[in-house]
Amino acid sequence: MAAGQTGDWLISPVMEAGITKVRVFSWDGKEVLLGDFDPSSSVRLPNGLLVVGIANGRIVPCDIDWFNLFNRAPFVYSEDVDMQIQSGLKIGVVRQMKVKSDKRRDITDYFNKLIKEIKVLGLGKIVFRKGGTIQIPEFFKEWCRQNGVTIEIIDGPEMDNLYPIDNNIPIDIFIQPLD
Repeated sequence: MAAGQTGDWLISPVMEAGITKVRVFSWDGKEVLLGDFDPSSSVRLPNGLLVVGIANGRIVPCDIDWFNLFNRAPFVYSEDVDMQIQSGLKIGVVRQMKVKSDKRRDITDYFNKLIKEIKVLGLGKIVFRKGGTIQIPEFFKEWCRQNGVTIEIIDGPEMDNLYPIDNNIPIDIFIQPLD
């Protein structure tokens, strides 16, 4: 970690191309190393594993049961969700869905990862930009209904007006419980 890199992880080159943020949870889930993916300091080993470069790394306190959420190693690269708080409500803003393809499996994978992101961040609302070719699957809508997460779908100008990028909150603040 002192070198600005994680250990080696099994990450396909296709998945590597989509990584922007990195999280590495402590085993007890009480701290998380947050950072930006740094391709210039990442190294693909001869055995195919990837040593992930991290820029702007910092350790933040948290209380997250990462194993029950992710059911794998404590290394997580996250979906691109802007985070905002309005009237005490934690809101995730998806300005652009980064789904690998329009195949059902890729869409399902994306929305399953988004559910985990909602859980980690404690979101009460998720906002999507209207339009595009990917429809929100019924299983995701049902999960949101059952878990009290509001879905809002709005057009681009309205999104920029109601949820301006300038209101985004860094994950360091967002991942910790609100007082």
